[in-house]
Amino acid sequence: MNRVLAILAFGALTVESVYAGGNVAPAEDVVPVPVIVDNSGFYIGGGVSFLNYNEEYSDGVTADVDMNGITLIAGYQFNEYIAIEGRYITGVGGSDEDWSDGRTRTDTNNDLSNLALYVKPSYQFGDFKLYALLGYGQFSYQYKDTAKQRESGFQWGLGAGYNFNDNWSVFVDYTKLYHDTGFDTYLSDTDYDVDAWTVGIAYLF
Repeated sequence: MNRVLAILAFGALTVESVYAGGNVAPAEDVVPVPVIVDNSGFYIGGGVSFLNYNEEYSDGVTADVDMNGITLIAGYQFNEYIAIEGRYITGVGGSDEDWSDGRTRTDTNNDLSNLALYVKPSYQFGDFKLYALLGYGQFSYQYKDTAKQRESGFQWGLGAGYNFNDNWSVFVDYTKLYHDTGFDTYLSDTDYDVDAWTVGIAYLF
């Protein structure tokens, strides 16, 4: 009987020491491990472009040409702030010409293309992104009844995008493909202005 009482007393003292603090080691603080998001990788994309080609001749006559196009994109995202991107634009379907002297031509089989390489700085706001395009490209254009002309030079653009997830995003941007006096060997005293609005989708690998 005394042995049973001794065992019960020892058990009671052990429980009391545990709940009273005893020799139990305090729990260590858990330090959260920061999650590092990897925004780098190759990406591809494509979109629909709305192109405008404007000429202003020395006699004051202007030609305004509208055309739809397809844009293909391939690039590499170094981090969330900088990427390098290549773009190819080609016109599809016919173009509409509107001349200030009253002439018009619709669904004309003119040819337009642009090949460029851009540095793409960007800034992220949550899932939204604002970016610029700064680089060098070659723009070419051919009226239905003339030889193809080409000019290379500085190109720039501004755009915005939205990320659906880590891979898919949509974007809309504006690019200035050419703005200068003279175009290859075609009418060197004429002012040329070429713009493109593009809406598209991209996938980051």
